[in-house]
Amino acid sequence: MSQDLFDRIVIIMIFVFYVVLFETWLVIAPDPSWGGIELVFMTIPVLTMVILYNVWVALAVGAFLAMLYMPVVWPAVVTGNMSSIELTMRFVLMVALAFGAAIYKNFEEKRRERIRRLATRLAKKVNQQTHIIKAQQALGDNLDLSAQLEAFLYWSIRLVLARAGHIVVYDSEKKRVVYAKSGEVDDATDTPAPLRKLIKGKRTDVKQEDIDSFTNEMQVLEDSICVPLKVGKNNLGALCLTPKESQAFSEDDLNLISMLGVKAAISIENAKLHELNTQLFIDSIRALAKIINARDPLTKDHSTRVAHMADRLARHKGLHGRSLSNIVLAADLHDIGRIIIPDAILYKPGRLTKKEFEVVKQHPEVGFDLLRDVRALKDVLPGVRYHHERYDGQGYPEGLEGENIPLMARIIAVADTYEALTSDRSHRQSIPARKAEAMLKDVSGTQLDPELVDILLKIIGPTMGKSKRRVSEKAK
Repeated sequence: MSQDLFDRIVIIMIFVFYVVLFETWLVIAPDPSWGGIELVFMTIPVLTMVILYNVWVALAVGAFLAMLYMPVVWPAVVTGNMSSIELTMRFVLMVALAFGAAIYKNFEEKRRERIRRLATRLAKKVNQQTHIIKAQQALGDNLDLSAQLEAFLYWSIRLVLARAGHIVVYDSEKKRVVYAKSGEVDDATDTPAPLRKLIKGKRTDVKQEDIDSFTNEMQVLEDSICVPLKVGKNNLGALCLTPKESQAFSEDDLNLISMLGVKAAISIENAKLHELNTQLFIDSIRALAKIINARDPLTKDHSTRVAHMADRLARHKGLHGRSLSNIVLAADLHDIGRIIIPDAILYKPGRLTKKEFEVVKQHPEVGFDLLRDVRALKDVLPGVRYHHERYDGQGYPEGLEGENIPLMARIIAVADTYEALTSDRSHRQSIPARKAEAMLKDVSGTQLDPELVDILLKIIGPTMGKSKRRVSEKAK
């Protein structure tokens, strides 16, 4: 029997009880004195309790009214006009009404509590579904695997109200952990010991058994949820969540995280395939750029050396990760537009005419047009297009000035200028390092970003010359 049906039966029984009690009243007192004042005295306590939902207030009101009522009816009892049975029945009826109201109050409170619990469960379900959707969206909103997993971990923690979360991605070919991230809700914990052991010293000897051991150790640690990230038989890593103090995960929590673990594993596999395809394509573009540079034996390693210098400049500037790799790639490809420069201009031993220089000035835009439709290279396009802009706004192709020139392009411009000065060209010999440094100082603040020039002057020297020779030998 459902709770609602039971409550309805109780209410009907209470109603029948009232009817039977009132009929008994009429049998005992065929001519009752049922004045309006008596009705008010008898029902006010009941109404008070029903309206206020407070038994003690109703009892206090009832006691006060009884004190007023008794002096009125007691003389009738003494003179025999009202029997003690009739008086008792009046009070019994009042108590019965109060008892019925108490039952009704209890029924209403239970009903309201059920509604509150239902609303709480519904809100929790809505909240869970929102976090599940957010976690799933995180796995598809970004082609960058690390960005995907960071957002996914954040929403997984929120989904089950965990204290902390940890996600590990394993590369079976490289035999090492390629991604490990911890996320804490309240910065309440440090990286757990099993995770520290797994990633200690950027290990390159990690085996599948190590990942399984990590999963088992984390599962035992503080009653964590730890699910493997599997695609078929391939275990790509693990997702682990640690509960808050004095709180345990439920079976529903485990099912939710297990479901998300499957989706995460599929996304990781897709991201790795995408990254592999992207890298193959970028390698092909780099090979094309080297072929174009190889048209002139004097500049065949130019882009490689510029990329090496740009890498050092960017690191001293504080750049790292994706931003750093984009700058190095842009430096590698910055002269790809030289494909349109005729050999007669490219190999000309003397100074270029104004018309010939106008042809050379087209190569940044040509390089940009060649690469603009390649989605994987969209973040390197500013370096290719704007590396010949000048800090004073007198450069090309758009005449950008100062900080309006993308940082990537300003870094490549400094590295490109120094490399060009210190390398042989068809129209001149290389310039000694000291003289090149002086020339850089002369154009600092006009042609080149003065801050980046200062950084380059600090890092060039004997080590730069050695690095330059090593880069050239490696390129060969």
